[in-house]
Amino acid sequence: MVIGPLRRAAYEYLPLARRLHRGHLMDLRESFWEVLVDTSSPVHHMVKDVTIQALKRDLPGEERSELRRKLTPDYPPGCKRILISDDYYPALAQPHVTLETASIVHATPHGLQIERGWNSTSGQHQPLEHNIDVLVFATGFKATQFLHPLNVHVKGKPTTLREQWDKTGAQAYLGMTVPGFPNFAVAYGPNTNLGHNSIILMIEAQSQYINRLIAAVCKNVTRSQVPGPYLSIQPKAEQSDGWNAEVQERLGESTLASALCSSWYRAADGRITTNWSDTAVEYQKAVSSVDWTAFHLEGPGAEELVAKGRTSWARVVEESRTLERVLAWGSVISVGIGAATLGWHHFSMVL
Repeated sequence: MVIGPLRRAAYEYLPLARRLHRGHLMDLRESFWEVLVDTSSPVHHMVKDVTIQALKRDLPGEERSELRRKLTPDYPPGCKRILISDDYYPALAQPHVTLETASIVHATPHGLQIERGWNSTSGQHQPLEHNIDVLVFATGFKATQFLHPLNVHVKGKPTTLREQWDKTGAQAYLGMTVPGFPNFAVAYGPNTNLGHNSIILMIEAQSQYINRLIAAVCKNVTRSQVPGPYLSIQPKAEQSDGWNAEVQERLGESTLASALCSSWYRAADGRITTNWSDTAVEYQKAVSSVDWTAFHLEGPGAEELVAKGRTSWARVVEESRTLERVLAWGSVISVGIGAATLGWHHFSMVL
């Protein structure tokens, strides 16, 4: 998209115009959360309609009806990662491209052998071999195996973090800290992934939170205390369990939990361990303070933090705000009035 000189000038000289545009982009991305949670919402139907229309537009003709059928999902929008592209369908329409969706039987010296239709005489699928020059293994990744292949041990604790998560499924309080693992925190942990917005928003909020935990430990370490004792911080099991139960209940209402949905968001037992259950803004709000009563605190500084109760800070606001929208549009109107009064040529010199 080409941004014209007038718009560039507005962005350069009117900071509120930049803020309004950035806020609008954030609002737009956050609105896509409705795609995941409300199958009757206008946004959900809009995404579905836009996809179908793009499929018909980019792959027209009766001769491509089978190709359109293969590319039409049998699951609700948002179940899998949404691909935003303007050349994906046209690429598949090229005469030298073939979309093969049959299962692979095995590799051969010359290519791949795939399943075809059922052969009733032989009692098995009739194989077909594709001769190929290059085979690219793009088999994805195991998103539900957090921190793999790392393992975390706690002195005196018989169970490692990997063993605990193998048993219960990956889960953490606010997606960052784990009961039984003091002074341990992870960014981009269980149930903090997004399917509708930038993960950077989540990681930035987590870094603010984790830094407060680190600061609390460092504040209570003096030179005479090295190498200890240290302030020990770990979430209470009931707090972690309650938070995770709420997240799973909310995710159970989303398209990710649909019986038609099979994606890397879900663990082998069907539990959704990757994604957050709300918007990025709601997560930012949830982790913009540390509730010290939610943690077991032991060692130097513990009593002080318990008495304090909570440490809070201002989160970075990315979404648009009502006052800024009013002021920004007021600036635009003022620019328009000034331009009309002075003449566009003279006004551009003033800018």
